[in-house]
Amino acid sequence: MSRSLKSTQSALIPGSTIGVIALSSPSEPKRFELGLKYLRSKGFNTKVVLNPTRAYGKSTHLFSSDSARSRARALESLFADPKVGAIIAARGGYGAMEVLPLIDFSLLRRFPKPFVGYSDSTAFLLSLYGAGVGFPIHGPSIEGGFSRASTNRHDALSVSKLLSYLCDRSSNPLKQVAVKQLCGPPRQIRAPLIGGNLTLIASLLGTPWEPEFKRHILFLEDRGEKPHRIHRMLLQLKLARKFEGIKAVLLGGFTDCGDAEHPKPSLRDVFEDIFEDLRIPVAWGAPFGHQSLNFPLPLGCRALLTSKSLDLV
Repeated sequence: MSRSLKSTQSALIPGSTIGVIALSSPSEPKRFELGLKYLRSKGFNTKVVLNPTRAYGKSTHLFSSDSARSRARALESLFADPKVGAIIAARGGYGAMEVLPLIDFSLLRRFPKPFVGYSDSTAFLLSLYGAGVGFPIHGPSIEGGFSRASTNRHDALSVSKLLSYLCDRSSNPLKQVAVKQLCGPPRQIRAPLIGGNLTLIASLLGTPWEPEFKRHILFLEDRGEKPHRIHRMLLQLKLARKFEGIKAVLLGGFTDCGDAEHPKPSLRDVFEDIFEDLRIPVAWGAPFGHQSLNFPLPLGCRALLTSKSLDLV
């Protein structure tokens, strides 16, 4: 599947309403309010459902912001609301997978609109894409990106690129983004994007929402996983034959994934061991993931990947 937000989704305009939901963990109140304040300062109205901060610091719903059923119904209400032009995740954390069996994807398909998030939101982004629903975008969340945008120029740039993409259908949030060749042949690849957080992708294996990567550029990121755990998850995907037929691999931020006590094998060693024999281009250093430079990557949109740069086409 290949598509473009440009040709199929009405652009947002100043005054548009953006829905906000915590599909995963509850949000820290101060960070959440800072994120909402920044979004509103850019001229948007917000519709917040289920109060993402209410369960913060509590175990009422285990690790999640609300019951799985309540989150599913609230999500459906945002998609069905004609006044809501896009939806942004409050944060990641843990819990989005609980919601997947309870979502009526046929209902969501009747009201296509962008959904933005990253980290744990990967489970929902990939499920949307696999079901041909809406316009999933891997990008900044309210607490992770918007809340820091007033004080961090990299977060501000990432958020600006996202909002520009949602508002201006001719904008290109990945225009000539610099990357580095890690391994594989240095050839140009044009293919649709798919991917997200490595841990969530591995966790979806064997479920009805297991993603299919063939004929795509697969992008991956993660946080807080040591090299041997990164290797284990990549090896799981490889043994499950999930890398067969992919066109290229794009690696973003693997934040806090090193091991200071045991610097070798390094992350580079891990990536080369897994990908080198696939004989496809593998690039790293792309600005997305659990970091301030977290540029939007729209799933399903075609991209051009070279040994030095990444572009939407």
